Amino acid sequence: MNKSTSRYIWEIIGLIVVEDLIIFNLHYVLDPFNLSEAGAIAAQEIISFVIFVLINIFIVK
Repeated sequence: MNKSTSRYIWEIIGLIVVEDLIIFNLHYVLDPFNLSEAGAIAAQEIISFVIFVLINIFIVK
């Protein structure tokens, strides 16, 4: 495995860890809004989608 492939793999692992941390902590951010379970899931999905789009635009290119 060359150096660029190894770096790419670690970048992907890092992005997955950051995304997981954001998803797990969204509960505390969305709690004051008193969303139903479906509303909370929808909000998490929208926020995850925005994060992935931003990652795609600025990091993956």
